[in-house]
Amino acid sequence: MEKQKTVPGIKSEVIGNLISSDLKEIFRKYLSGDDKAMISQQTRVGYHTVDKVLSGANPLTDNNSRTLIPAIKFAIEKLAVEMERAKAAQNKLGSMLKEKI
Repeated sequence: MEKQKTVPGIKSEVIGNLISSDLKEIFRKYLSGDDKAMISQQTRVGYHTVDKVLSGANPLTDNNSRTLIPAIKFAIEKLAVEMERAKAAQNKLGSMLKEKI
């Protein structure tokens, strides 16, 4: 049986398959159209292709799979900002209470 070819630099994603449902959900939540446009520019893969691959509508190919690493990096940056905002909100709400929870 032939070994499946994984996306370079990403051990869990396989050329010829759609991206995993976990990755698709993260991209859906944290990548905007502008982020996808920047990924398209950086990788020289068309915007429509980037959108379809990251939404799990098109399978990964040798060409379009190069969008995944920039997409993951964008999502990590967005999550870091989101975590900082959540922590600040948590601290603000906690400081409003007379009793600590």
